[in-house]
Amino acid sequence: MVKIATCVLVIVVAAIVVALLIRRADSSNAVQEVPMKTRLIFYRMGQTVSVNEKSDSFEATAEECQRLFEEADSTPRLIMSAERIEQIKKRQIAIELVLPRTRTVELKNQQSVHYTKLLIPLEGEFANGTVFFAGAYDRTLQGKTPEYSSLMQYGSINFVRNTGGLDKLKELLQRSGVEIK
Repeated sequence: MVKIATCVLVIVVAAIVVALLIRRADSSNAVQEVPMKTRLIFYRMGQTVSVNEKSDSFEATAEECQRLFEEADSTPRLIMSAERIEQIKKRQIAIELVLPRTRTVELKNQQSVHYTKLLIPLEGEFANGTVFFAGAYDRTLQGKTPEYSSLMQYGSINFVRNTGGLDKLKELLQRSGVEIK
């Protein structure tokens, strides 16, 4: 009888763990495979909309997202969890740039970064030029070339801040037909 109860308990715990892992994987609303082309995903309080790649300002908007990241002039001192990133997507307004291949750049703080995605909050607590990136600092890779699949998650310290603001990005999004307010 005790053996049966133990087996049932192990099965129930395993089922709960599997369910939580599946739920976490499904809850991201993000691209989980290598995209064929650059994508801009707009988040508004949990709703997800892809920005039309044929709009006149699509390329300029993607370039502005990259410029905000690559010319960042500050590094906030906090740690972000995957759950907080998901809360930004679900409860705030943000734009996410998803690249079809890894991009490597050197930031203003002289650190090389490999990234595949950028998340930029447009409203809320982090709508101050903060840019979250899915990728890795070169120093953490110890000289290894990263695979795209290893750079798809937003890390706890993977963000910078561009104190220049978000006005140009918001203007480009509005030209693309994305209503921010």
